Amino acid sequence: MLLTADTGCTAAFEGLATVGLKAQAFYTGACAAPKIIDGVPTEDSEGAIFNVEGPISRTNPDPDTNLYNAVIAEYGNGLDAIGAATVSFRAFMNLYVVLSELGADGITADTVTSALRGKVDASSFMGHSYTCNGKQFKGLPAVCAPQQMLGQMTDRQLNQIGDWVDVGKIYGTG
Repeated sequence: MLLTADTGCTAAFEGLATVGLKAQAFYTGACAAPKIIDGVPTEDSEGAIFNVEGPISRTNPDPDTNLYNAVIAEYGNGLDAIGAATVSFRAFMNLYVVLSELGADGITADTVTSALRGKVDASSFMGHSYTCNGKQFKGLPAVCAPQQMLGQMTDRQLNQIGDWVDVGKIYGTG
């Protein structure tokens, strides 16, 4: 397992290829960004597994994904739509919903915090539903949706393998 941000991904791919690792390689989702994958030899990324925060579908993307891609195309100025930006965009859109529910006159630090803490199985933009009771991931009370999906690189295409993985439960909650 290699835990690296996008700036360390190319070196991670190259390093594993250099040492001739025969074990299954796991990378953070940011390493699956096309700009990174296109920069390494196909054989270095082939079969690699990545964690991602939402379903992978090139043929039937959900409406949230279509909106996200349209916004990135319009305002992203070269930003890779697949990569670390998805996490920030999702968080912003989920916060927007909370702020909209509170209304302009109801927004304070306390009301936003209270509204977030009250979310139970709330719909998430481009992601797993979330609960912000502080108990989703032991030791990290701000984590509201620790669920991830896995994708495997095949012929430079990331393909979903399986369904949601509840990382908080694997790690041990509460």
